[in-house]
Amino acid sequence: MRGFLVTIGLFAAAIAAKSSNCADGLYMIVARGSGEPAAASPKGLFPKNSASAGYLAQLIAAQINGSEIMGVEYPATEDNPPYQQSESDGATAMLQLVNEYHSSCPDSKMALLGYSQGAQVVSDVVCGGLGGIFNHDAPLSPELVKNSIVAIVLWGDPTHIANTTYDRGTSVHDGVSNNAVVTSLVAICLRLLN
Repeated sequence: MRGFLVTIGLFAAAIAAKSSNCADGLYMIVARGSGEPAAASPKGLFPKNSASAGYLAQLIAAQINGSEIMGVEYPATEDNPPYQQSESDGATAMLQLVNEYHSSCPDSKMALLGYSQGAQVVSDVVCGGLGGIFNHDAPLSPELVKNSIVAIVLWGDPTHIANTTYDRGTSVHDGVSNNAVVTSLVAICLRLLN
C-alpha cells in the first residue's frame, strides 16, 4: 500500500512539475534573422537566440502578463553552414520546441515569430519544408496549429508572396526566394489552416 501511495505521489508531483513550466500568458518561440547574434542583449532588449524577433516578443510580453520567450538555437548563417542547411536546422529545432512545449502544456497558447531567415523557418514549421535543397520536415499538425498557435508573425521573409489573403503591412513585392514551389506550398498551407 505504501509503495502504491508513493508511486501515486511521485506521479502527481511529476504532473505538477510538468504544468508549472507552462506560461501563464503567451509562450513565444522566435527565430532570429541571418547574421543576427545568438547572444542575449547585454541591456536585456532580447533573450538568447532571438535578436530582433526577441525584441518584438519582449514588447508583446510586456502587454501580456505571464508570457515567456524562447529563442530557437540554430546557426542563422548565410554561408557557414550554407543558408539552406542553416534554415533547415532552424526549422527542425523550432518544430521540436513547439512539439515539446505542446506536449508538456497542451492548453497553453503559443505565438511563432521570425525575421528574415527566421521567417522562413517559421513558415516551414507551419506549412512544411520546401524540399529540394531546403528543409524536408513535415509541418506541424493542423490541429495543433488551430488549437494552440494564436499568432504567426513573419517579416523580412525571403519566401514572402505579395498580395495574399493573409498579408498585412505595406510590402508589395515578393521575397527573394519566391517561386512556384513556394506559391503552391502556401496554397496548401492555407487550406490546412482554414
